[in-house]
Amino acid sequence: MTQLQEGQIRFADLPLSVSAWYFAGLADGRASRQLEVDRLEREANILWMRAFAPKERHAEYQRRLDEHFRLDEQAFFDALEAQHNPAHTIGQPQNVNSIRAGQQPAETGVNDGSSAAPERSKRTAA
Repeated sequence: MTQLQEGQIRFADLPLSVSAWYFAGLADGRASRQLEVDRLEREANILWMRAFAPKERHAEYQRRLDEHFRLDEQAFFDALEAQHNPAHTIGQPQNVNSIRAGQQPAETGVNDGSSAAPERSKRTAA
């Protein structure tokens, strides 16, 4: 790693296992600091708003910021849920023990000749 830091070798020259280890550490480091980054972004936005935004627009800007962060947080947790529970997608039934995963069985129709589809002889004549 020292050779990599000093520029003696390129990252692409490293064995695949070493680069995978590096990227795993990078992803873990980002994830461990993400809550602090989000908090600091919110604080920076609020401070910018207080310093530069017209006073009469503060409430509207704050409402927009709150809505943005609420949606961003919801998308994050939805993605996290999907990642940790791949057999189920958000908003779908979680019963995966049946063939149709908890859905109602398909309509089979009525066999009394009352189908809306024209009969075969009428379709071929047209």
